[in-house]
Amino acid sequence: MASVATKSLPKLSGAVFGQFSRRKQLIKRHWLDTKTDQYYDVLRRIVIPECKNIASDVPGYPERIEELLTYTNPAFSDAWNFTTELVYRIVADESHQTEENINKMYIIRASMDLLFTMSAVLDDISDKSDSRRGKKSWHIICQGGEGAALFDGAQIGLFPLYLFKKFFRNDPGYIPLMETALMAYIKVAIGQTIDVLGQSNKTPVMAEYKRINYYKAGQFVAAGPALAAIHAGILSEDLIEKTVEIFTIAGRMIQTWDDFNDYYSSSDQNGKPSCDLINGGTTWVSAKAMETFTPSQAAEFMECYGSADPNKNRRVIELYDEIDMPNLYTEYMLENYNYCQTLIKRLPHERLREACSSYLEWLVIREE
Repeated sequence: MASVATKSLPKLSGAVFGQFSRRKQLIKRHWLDTKTDQYYDVLRRIVIPECKNIASDVPGYPERIEELLTYTNPAFSDAWNFTTELVYRIVADESHQTEENINKMYIIRASMDLLFTMSAVLDDISDKSDSRRGKKSWHIICQGGEGAALFDGAQIGLFPLYLFKKFFRNDPGYIPLMETALMAYIKVAIGQTIDVLGQSNKTPVMAEYKRINYYKAGQFVAAGPALAAIHAGILSEDLIEKTVEIFTIAGRMIQTWDDFNDYYSSSDQNGKPSCDLINGGTTWVSAKAMETFTPSQAAEFMECYGSADPNKNRRVIELYDEIDMPNLYTEYMLENYNYCQTLIKRLPHERLREACSSYLEWLVIREE
């Protein structure tokens, strides 16, 4: 066994540490996320009907889209996507928070969930994953199988552009809203592509993982707060860029949490199979392990990683245990949290600082 000098780290109970106490990939909501019934009302009453009626003349199309959006959304815990509502409610002037604008904010939140869902539907096909959140993956149960599901996923990711054109085209922030949503779509597609290509690499490398994470998660997650800030009236490119920088790091942490759960939580607990262990994905866990292993551990790891053999999968997890992966994970999360705090202090906007601080506190320090 490798000799690991375990540092004394603070006891943390934020969202990215919940699995330590529950051994499950479960997330408690941010303490201000108390109006999800209003969000789901807008999703059911406005968003889904608008999306399914795009091609209402096609027999069966509206019904398929309604089933698709109802079955697959949200693809991840909707607690992650509270950034949109949190930023808007804290940053927007009280006079701006009319019923109409709050509904628009929920349309933005729903649009981010649609982008997350697009990523998940396509990711499950690529990973050959047969389940997500404890249910069969869409490509397993939908009419037309993988071929139709590919185009379903592509459509889901484009629905936000349609919704923004319909509901925001007369708003002062319309163009940056559209640009932000479009770039989120493009960047997550880039991230998914280099993630798949990373599975063909013989050795997981941290530099490659950082590129995957930046496109697949960091910039993607940051789009929600950026959209919310724009809707709240923040049109300064400098402020938006600084907000995006902070939430890109938050997105990086969320993806690292997801990677870590592939090792730390079993499939019956997190609702999806351990695809990374089987596919040999370039993840934070595998890349960090290769930086930490002794030469003999690294050689054994490479013999076992990326195999469907349960015994080899178990050995990979044992090797992670030998280098105290939970402690390495905690250190990494704290490093990112502390860097975010530095960036937040530099934000020249008090309410944006408050929103960023509140989200990071929930993410890392405490869930309630």
